[in-house]
Amino acid sequence: MTGLSDTSHFNPMEYKDLLKFFKEIYGDEDIFTVLGAYQDYFDQDNFDGYPMTSRSTAILHWIKSDKQYCKRTDSYLLENPDVVFNKMNVITNFKDSTVTTISKQMDLVDYTFVKKPLPTDLHMLFSWQLFIADYEQLGKSFGCASQVYNHIPGNLVLRKDMIPALVGSYALRYANKPSQCFDKSKFSPPTFRLYKKNECQEFFSIIAKPEFQEKLKKNEFQYIVKIGAGSARGEGVYLLDEEELDNIRSEFGKNGESCGKKNLNRLAQTYISNPLLLQLHNKFDFRVYFLLSSVDPLIGYYRDGFLRITLRAYNANSNDKEQYLTNTAVSDNLIEELRKKNETLNGMTADELDKAHKWDY
Repeated sequence: MTGLSDTSHFNPMEYKDLLKFFKEIYGDEDIFTVLGAYQDYFDQDNFDGYPMTSRSTAILHWIKSDKQYCKRTDSYLLENPDVVFNKMNVITNFKDSTVTTISKQMDLVDYTFVKKPLPTDLHMLFSWQLFIADYEQLGKSFGCASQVYNHIPGNLVLRKDMIPALVGSYALRYANKPSQCFDKSKFSPPTFRLYKKNECQEFFSIIAKPEFQEKLKKNEFQYIVKIGAGSARGEGVYLLDEEELDNIRSEFGKNGESCGKKNLNRLAQTYISNPLLLQLHNKFDFRVYFLLSSVDPLIGYYRDGFLRITLRAYNANSNDKEQYLTNTAVSDNLIEELRKKNETLNGMTADELDKAHKWDY
């Protein structure tokens, strides 16, 4: 196993002398704290307060909480620096191929979803969810000075429910400037977070107006509903047809009387029924990769990706997910279904379709 760093110049005696020097000056004070490894902004007194799905919160409790964990870990690593340089242990709640990829580079610690304490010789906590920082305090119960965590706590930019809020905040900067500087209406469709009382009430006031009923006569699908956080692969997404309108009115009240009382992270977003299509009349979007490695200073890495394409031609009057969602998981499920039935689509076999719904660029 390749170490974290070149240890050819590491002198244990010099290290012990340096450690002794620090202790003589700072006593029992934590050396990593003195060196600025734990900043004030890691003190998570202000959680975001945005609700998550029950599926998300249930899966987070796989770490046994220990507020003294980092103190013990820091002390252990200061006394055993070879652990830092010569090993790399990782704990992850990823499964399947992701774990295989990680394990080629690191020593996977035997870990399950059963609550148990983190080991003191841990180097990386590789989680598929960023919400762990809402339950455990960074720098105390996880994410110590010598450890790597694959999310930036407090970074909610890519949550579906936060994007419209952040776009709105950005638009305020240009409120008194010409529209060509930034026109929010041309950048993001109107979105209402149904757990926010004022936005929820605004949404219900819109769908109660006669103008909305007239729009429904021209196109049944005026809104699309999504889960705001903790969901992926097209889960929880549906078009708000007449039946779903009745369901949402039944849940929140005809005029939104229960707005502000439902702690469900759902969005109602204006549905773009006339999207740009490929020549075969399929919907598409761009899957690109962007790694944000630091927010202070701001450091990001971009990489080209591919076009995600629906396998079925788009129909503005259909609520078939395979026509209006470009999620690869939706296409993969369709391909697997065709493979089991030994059927084709548009004259293409399952194997051919598997290649067809992802275009390089």
